[in-house]
Amino acid sequence: MRTHTSLLVLALTLVAQLLLATQSDAGTIDVAALPPGYTVNGIDVSSHDHAGGKTINWAGRRAAGEEFAFVKATEGTSYVNPYFSQDNRDAKAAGLYVGAYAFGRPDLGNPAGQANHFVNNLQWTADGRTLPPFLDLEWPYLAGTPDCYGLSQSQMRTWISTFLTTVQARIGRTPMIYTNVNWWNPCTGSSSAFAGYPLDISSCNSTPPSVPGWGTNWTFWQYDIDACKRGAVHDSMVFKGSVTQLAALAGGAAGGVTAGDVTGDGRSELVARRPDGTLWMYRNGGSNTAPYSSGTQVGVSWQQFLWHLAGDVTGDRRADVVAARQDGTLWLYTNGGSDASPYGNGTQIGVAWQQFRHVVLGDVTGDGRADLVASRPDGTLWLYVNGGSNSAPYGSGSQVGAGWEQFRHLALADVTGDSRADLIASRPDGTLWLYTNGGSDAAPYSTGAQIGVSWEQFDRVLAGDVTGDARADLVATRPDGTLWLYVNGGSNSAPYGSGTQIGAGWEQFV
Repeated sequence: MRTHTSLLVLALTLVAQLLLATQSDAGTIDVAALPPGYTVNGIDVSSHDHAGGKTINWAGRRAAGEEFAFVKATEGTSYVNPYFSQDNRDAKAAGLYVGAYAFGRPDLGNPAGQANHFVNNLQWTADGRTLPPFLDLEWPYLAGTPDCYGLSQSQMRTWISTFLTTVQARIGRTPMIYTNVNWWNPCTGSSSAFAGYPLDISSCNSTPPSVPGWGTNWTFWQYDIDACKRGAVHDSMVFKGSVTQLAALAGGAAGGVTAGDVTGDGRSELVARRPDGTLWMYRNGGSNTAPYSSGTQVGVSWQQFLWHLAGDVTGDRRADVVAARQDGTLWLYTNGGSDASPYGNGTQIGVAWQQFRHVVLGDVTGDGRADLVASRPDGTLWLYVNGGSNSAPYGSGSQVGAGWEQFRHLALADVTGDSRADLIASRPDGTLWLYTNGGSDAAPYSTGAQIGVSWEQFDRVLAGDVTGDARADLVATRPDGTLWLYVNGGSNSAPYGSGTQIGAGWEQFV
């Protein structure tokens, strides 16, 4: 009887293990060995990874060392991966950076329609965890589809260009291209016209080959050499850079530094977050050529926030901090007056703030208290007026604009010196635009004026009064970590001239 019971238990155990293996990849995490010299790895997935009802153990993959994931979202103009929302949500919850991709179908034509279908379903958001999406271009998988999808090289280049520019216009970020040279060269005529788009190169070689236009300047590499040798799907990837640089690509760096007058002396400090969650303040010492020196740690556990913004919410002339968590809750950390430890415990003051692509803080209404201005992925612009309550400063928002999806960066501060915050915005083409505050709380911003070029070189653009003249200067960082100051010269039509480098090492903040 004991023997029979043992055999029954063993059989039931094997059945349970089989069911578990069918439902989840827990216990079977197989992270491919990284190519020498690379430390940041990830994976791409599609509905095929859910065959037989299988789920993906994202927490296990994160524990195994993966930092990012790309998830197939769409194909053509009608297909949506039924597992995309689940994988996108669960991978982010596990701590991975996540991006979406569309499998390109040039044989179906309508590149703008495919791009719009993609954007409508990729759940794009500037949450600091979302990577730029990519267009997957490779050999057809359907039998009978002609080589290069039946398009000439010229037609293919036009199709790709239309798809990419449509996506970029919708989300305000430069999308990426995924391909391999065995498809790219014959199907595009070895085109070098797309080098402005980051490249995700698929290659079974020990090192990726040179690609026309990009050379070896790729961003991601789908490698998994062992899987290639077995003829299996190779979906393991590496990122060409550090985790900090990956965070910058996801927009995390743009949310990792903010400007505001913390000390109450009329000059903006910088408040920055490191990957370990520590919060640092860089005090403005009063020099216009070198305003910021060594930082002071002023907080911990700030990695829980998507973004943080400094501004005077309470009306005491010292910058408080407003921050949003990944669940969309909004928190206020009031400035207690201590330069060494300005921020204590936070108070929740809102919900559903994950819906916005950009959020900026500044005194729009001119009452000495910072309001919030936010843009949604659909391009609508919203104003949340500060009602004067420190426990619940922001009520319902009012739409104050449209078409703001075209901008990559937004900054909010008083450029013109009238005590009302203006909007500064940069487009993906590098042009810088000023929207002056006309004084109406219902419609403060009308037509913008171009005030600069070549701002695509910066991954952060911040506005604050650095020089103490009551007009907002611009502080910007490049991906190499250098910090630049653009002093406001007093002209509303051309407030910013040449910039001056005032620091280095700012790539460490996310």
